[in-house]
Amino acid sequence: MRLDPLYGQGDDKPTLNSVIKRILTFPPFICLLAALALRSVSLPDSFMLLLKTLATTLVPVVMIAVGFQLTLRLSADVLKPMATGLLVKLVLAPCLAFMLCRLLGLNTMAAQVSVFEAGMPPMVSAGAMAIMAGLSPKLTAAMVGFGIFLSTQHHPATSFPNFVKGKAMSLT
Repeated sequence: MRLDPLYGQGDDKPTLNSVIKRILTFPPFICLLAALALRSVSLPDSFMLLLKTLATTLVPVVMIAVGFQLTLRLSADVLKPMATGLLVKLVLAPCLAFMLCRLLGLNTMAAQVSVFEAGMPPMVSAGAMAIMAGLSPKLTAAMVGFGIFLSTQHHPATSFPNFVKGKAMSLT
């Protein structure tokens, strides 16, 4: 679900038609429809190589774009929502996933990965789309930038004891 029609820049209230038009003209949605329609079509190797080359440039370009928006000195109106968002994303979400897995008696690799993934930082590509939509670029860049940094400290610290015990990410 895209929030920029509701919370983005501009004073116009979104209508059902304008939201549908934005969804149907959203480039990733068009690509999804094209991929679903063409999934049984075999593409030439040279075209696949071109697509793979273009795809490998996506993350670095988006990270640079988000990084240009990042500032280390944050105002209180950015710091509070960022801290709340990162607390939910990096701490509460994996705790909730862990408790849900325990409650349901799940101790499979998929459950362990789900708990680990629940604590991943905000997505770079989602941050870039939010910045493009004008959804508080400073807050968005801070959430992505600081979230990535904190997760590089947080994930190893929370999973290292299990690796030492020989129980890589065990829920038991």
